[in-house]
Amino acid sequence: MRPNKQIEDINVFMCTCAWCNKNIDETDEVFCVEAKTKRDLREQEGQIVKLLLEKTGRRISGMIVTGDSQAKLKGYDIAFMVCGPNCGKFLKKMLTEETGIIERV
Repeated sequence: MRPNKQIEDINVFMCTCAWCNKNIDETDEVFCVEAKTKRDLREQEGQIVKLLLEKTGRRISGMIVTGDSQAKLKGYDIAFMVCGPNCGKFLKKMLTEETGIIERV
């Protein structure tokens, strides 16, 4: 991945709700949903990935957490930014139903 493309992806990831795709302003409060996947994602640490939720057909963006992050220390592999508690609740519900890729939320 080109370095500039990666920076662009991170900026879009940080400013977009993974569930509703609403723009999150830099002054808005941001919420995070973390999940443990069934795959080894170490080679993708720090990268933004698109995940297809098969039950809904929805594509969501998540960041593969780094080995030294708080999320990884809690046992999670991927983090999703959401604009509020409601979107977080809906995303968690959908992720728990994606048993083929998600181990736990």
